[in-house]
Amino acid sequence: MSATMKTIYFGKNNRSNNCLHIETEGGIVNIRVGLQDREGRKVTSIEILPDKYCGEEWELSGVHNNRLIKVEHESGLAYFECQPHHGAYIITSPAKTGASFLLQSEDNRELFGEEFIKNGAGYCPDYLLDILTENEVKT
Repeated sequence: MSATMKTIYFGKNNRSNNCLHIETEGGIVNIRVGLQDREGRKVTSIEILPDKYCGEEWELSGVHNNRLIKVEHESGLAYFECQPHHGAYIITSPAKTGASFLLQSEDNRELFGEEFIKNGAGYCPDYLLDILTENEVKT
């Protein structure tokens, strides 16, 4: 027995004017784009409705409503330094005096980039300063 999509349509007669409605074996998925939350951030809503027909009932494993929220960061740069430390790197910034954190080599490359490691320092988006505060190691 193979599962198939029953119905897929793009609805324009709704609040957001942008709803993708998918009916498939087991339930309905509604995806609404172009929404905003109370803080004015862009939101995409994903709603999952399991079938509850007589004789055939599907159970949802997870949450019924999900939201994708666009996270915006203040545009700015901060100076960071990295020092090798037993196969990892200690990351510091003069903008957060006394705070540092330890990153494995792979994580450091992914977060800051190869050029940053090669130079031992560089300018990166200032929202990364939050990592220093959240993962602070007293030095």
